[in-house]
Amino acid sequence: SYNQQRGLGRNGLNNSDFEDFSTTDTPDKWAIVVGAAGTTIKEEGTTVHRGSKSLELVGDAGGTLMHISQSFNTSGQTTTKLYPETRYCVSFWTYRAADVAAGVLRVSVKDGDAAILDSGSAALSVTLTSDAGGAWVHHSFSFSTPLDLPDAAAFHIELTTAITNTKLVHIDGVQMFRMAHLTN
Repeated sequence: SYNQQRGLGRNGLNNSDFEDFSTTDTPDKWAIVVGAAGTTIKEEGTTVHRGSKSLELVGDAGGTLMHISQSFNTSGQTTTKLYPETRYCVSFWTYRAADVAAGVLRVSVKDGDAAILDSGSAALSVTLTSDAGGAWVHHSFSFSTPLDLPDAAAFHIELTTAITNTKLVHIDGVQMFRMAHLTN
């Protein structure tokens, strides 16, 4: 439940537990890049991993690739800054309805030109049909920031393959935290 924390092991993202929706179906502190609040992107109060809400993605007939993002070092999103040559861990939970037959979700950190950091390893793609249907599944990955950090960077949650029409996928408990340096 920590938000915008810079300390080791503390979540640097803001409202990444998706508890806050000041505007219905629009998660506070996140930009909706692709998708429509109330249609393909919703707040959910029943299917939650922890807390009282989660983010719900709803497949549509048009095959919309829903996408939300949160910029680092940005007021109104997250004021957390990335550190150079630092190891980070990203952790999140997904839940798919048992009848979801398609969909790939990618969670990533990208620079201002939409290139994934750390030579592409600052991302994890989850083929939703490989997860157990009707259960929360944990996912995580780690990456290192480069010495020369980009001027702009953002955390992204996006579909790269559409969800089956009318079917539901939930995301909750997203965290990105700085890891301790290991020494010899």
